[in-house]
Amino acid sequence: MSIFFNLIAGTYNAVSSGVVGDGTTYDSDAINDAINNTTESIIIIGQSFNDVFLLDKPIIITRPNVRVIYYGTLKMDDALVRNLTANVAIGDSIIPVANADQYFKVGQQVVVNDDTNSVQGGSGNQTRRAGSSAYIQAVSTTSITLESTIIYNAATVSNARVGHFQSVFVVKANNVIIEGLGLSEIDVNKNAIHDIIYPVSTVQDNFGATDFGCGISYSRMGVGYSGGQLRNCIIKNAPLHNISTWSHTNFSFVNIKSYDAHDKNFLFYGASNGFMNDIYIKGAIHEDGIIFYNTTKDVQLGTVYIEDCARSGFTLNAGCGEIQIANLSIKNCGQNVISGYNLQIGNLNIEEDSIALESDDALLYFQRSGVPLLGNIIINSLSLLGSFQNGISVNGDTENIVINSLSARNITKTVLITSGGGESNIKILSGAINSAATLYDLQSTSGRAIISNFDVLDTPIEGTTSVGYTLIKRDNTGITNT
Repeated sequence: MSIFFNLIAGTYNAVSSGVVGDGTTYDSDAINDAINNTTESIIIIGQSFNDVFLLDKPIIITRPNVRVIYYGTLKMDDALVRNLTANVAIGDSIIPVANADQYFKVGQQVVVNDDTNSVQGGSGNQTRRAGSSAYIQAVSTTSITLESTIIYNAATVSNARVGHFQSVFVVKANNVIIEGLGLSEIDVNKNAIHDIIYPVSTVQDNFGATDFGCGISYSRMGVGYSGGQLRNCIIKNAPLHNISTWSHTNFSFVNIKSYDAHDKNFLFYGASNGFMNDIYIKGAIHEDGIIFYNTTKDVQLGTVYIEDCARSGFTLNAGCGEIQIANLSIKNCGQNVISGYNLQIGNLNIEEDSIALESDDALLYFQRSGVPLLGNIIINSLSLLGSFQNGISVNGDTENIVINSLSARNITKTVLITSGGGESNIKILSGAINSAATLYDLQSTSGRAIISNFDVLDTPIEGTTSVGYTLIKRDNTGITNT
């Protein structure tokens, strides 16, 4: 395979820059040199699917219009996470680590985490280890000195580890293509410990917060970058996000498998004009499968499957919109939240069989958050299977939520619940209910629900409607206003 690529004009094999791929030699500098200091448009990393490229720092792509193709495994060194040799207390800035000078350098951002100090995270079903991040001021053979003190919600930190969490790829250029071959992988750090990794002091080396701890990070520093593609990538074990995009435009992610991110598998922050297809996500240790933040818009998704994410499989935050999804399947991911606008979904399937949601949670939660409108949501076919609580929850001001066809099975509490101030408006135009739940509990202070043409298979309790809220039920016998 590498011989074939080497015959193509404009191709450069990173072996020529000293890349080894033996799993013990650090290849970071050689890979960076091959990508950024050559003129060829196609860079090949590796010669065999058995190659393992051990990294101690990010691969930072600063050259535009380059295609990077990799074989084997790109792996951040697990040894970058080290056990502390003694307990530390709140206010300490000297962290005892054996052979610290072999693994840490002045200026690196590190996170100190306590394995025994947990705080609640997720939808009531996960824990998140508390930690503290800072930059290294000094390094000796026995310790590192931080430029700020550690902070915990416990007096003493025991059984703790310390690590500096580098991203594998940091993209800081336009029109960059990253492509894996076969079963090649990006393994960020399997021993990494989770924390929300944001700098506590001045950003160094022109890195943004999410340039740390990601599989692939499209840097947020300065203006966002345009163009670029990810193809055939397997990404796993990021201590932050497997893929992070900040103000990235005109992107394409195709055939991506994302496993066991400690925070988010896909984070989109102010991104726009993107396309995603053939996306498989399994495992978010503490948070989300896909989340759209901060005015992300104009993204088209083909087929997406999300499984086993602690907090949410899919989240569309306030201010985000113009999203089109053909087929989205979510299994065992807690509560999925929509707070944006102009969302169209062809087929949405949500299934839960192992996560106990909180009492007010729902499989699909529409929530008005802040000033931006929540509305113009059209779901052609929605299937809800299994929940210990609610099926659909609508909270606050909403406009034009339309579900053309709803199938709800094994919901145990309420199929549709509305709540909060303002007007909650939703239309469910047809459906089949097979559960022991109440069909509706309409608590909003005002608004309208239209429920039409339902095949109720096991006669759930109809439900209640608050004063000031209108329920319209349509069936073959006519229209009933409640």
